[in-house]
Amino acid sequence: MDMRHWSITSRLAAGFAVIVLGVSGVGGYSAWSMHRAARAMAELSQEDLPEVALAAAFEREILNARIHFIYHVTIQKPGALDLGWEHFRAARALMPNLRAHVAGGPALAGLREPTEQLAADLDRYEVVLRRILDTVASKRNRGPAFPALVAEWAGLGGGLVKTAGELNRLSSERAVDSSRIQAASLNRAVNFTEVAGIVAALLSLLIGGLLIRGISINGILRRSIGEFQAVMQQITGASNQIARSSQALAQGASQQAGSLEETASSAAEINVMAHKNRENSRAAATLVTESQKTFVEANQALGQMVGAMGEIGAQSDKISRIIKVIDEIAFQTNILALNAAVEAARAGEAGMGFAVVADEVRNLAQRCAQAARDTAPLIEGSIEKSNDGKVKVNQVAMAVRALTDQAQRIRSLVDEVSVSSEEQTQRIEQVTKAVSEMEQVTQKNAASAEESAAAGEELNAQSQALQETVGRLQTLVGGGL
Repeated sequence: MDMRHWSITSRLAAGFAVIVLGVSGVGGYSAWSMHRAARAMAELSQEDLPEVALAAAFEREILNARIHFIYHVTIQKPGALDLGWEHFRAARALMPNLRAHVAGGPALAGLREPTEQLAADLDRYEVVLRRILDTVASKRNRGPAFPALVAEWAGLGGGLVKTAGELNRLSSERAVDSSRIQAASLNRAVNFTEVAGIVAALLSLLIGGLLIRGISINGILRRSIGEFQAVMQQITGASNQIARSSQALAQGASQQAGSLEETASSAAEINVMAHKNRENSRAAATLVTESQKTFVEANQALGQMVGAMGEIGAQSDKISRIIKVIDEIAFQTNILALNAAVEAARAGEAGMGFAVVADEVRNLAQRCAQAARDTAPLIEGSIEKSNDGKVKVNQVAMAVRALTDQAQRIRSLVDEVSVSSEEQTQRIEQVTKAVSEMEQVTQKNAASAEESAAAGEELNAQSQALQETVGRLQTLVGGGL
């Protein structure tokens, strides 16, 4: 069909039809894009952000519970057990809400498997936790099976915290991806609406110029302007809704960023405490090692003392036997002196000198016998006291050996505490790093949401400007042109 033979009215009518179709297409596409962005925002605020909040709260509560339980098991810190159960019950109370939230939204189907894994890990951790708390309460934590139980408990606790962190990371990544997709869609809608609005405004001005030149098509212009005004009202309503949703999303993201900042600060404080505990454990291990060396040296000295006491007892026995021999010799000498005196008496004056010598010998024998008799009780008393001293030294040696064994066990326990503190420090550093990364992601999410809110407000302002332009055109048409 050759349009060169169309009348001006037909051409304008066709132009208006093209404008109406274009504006309708622009309005439809803008409304569809904004509706999709609003739906994404609703999904983000109703599914992703609560999931992130629940996962972060669960991870925080189970981490605090594990730390207080470790304090109770290792050093029996006062109040640690009650605080541990308080945080554990809080984490247990969050678990049904977390599972129900994941099961309720089809978009969160990818998070169901780690959530169920987290619930199973929580049940297994509670079983081993109650076993180890019962063992500590009944003072049976000195047995050989206790370290293996502690290792199993520590492994389950680490796995539970790792699963909670993984769920929190997945939830945060999903929230960030949804926010990015929504922001991109909103930017496309805003750009398309801006371009289409400019084109529609130019076409409207062109048609208005033709009308000013006297073309009588006021009725067609009125209908077109009315339709254009209705479409712009829809665009304005949708942009208002997007702006409100974006502002609410930005406010929620800002609050979540504040909570994550507080969590990061708490994690940093816990990390400092863990470093101090690790240093104290190392210092305690060093002191126990030095004490053990002292005990070993004391044990060796006591062993030497026991040997010396045994030698003293043996020498005392020898001295006792020598005293008995001296007593026997004195007795025999006394008898010989008596016999010599008898023989000297028989010899008369010839034996006087020999009698004097015999008498002196007898006196010496009697004095020697008396000295032997006086020395014997002293030697026996010395032997008895030496034996008593040996018994007491043996008792002291046994006590020192027992202390040495206890020091060895204490050193083993302190070494285990030091290893646990080292592992705890590494875990807390990982948690601190993860919380810091989550804080950065949340801040980026909040910034994106604020940008989306600003874009929505800008779109609203442009829609109002277009409405004002349509109003001016309507005024011109109604002025009798």
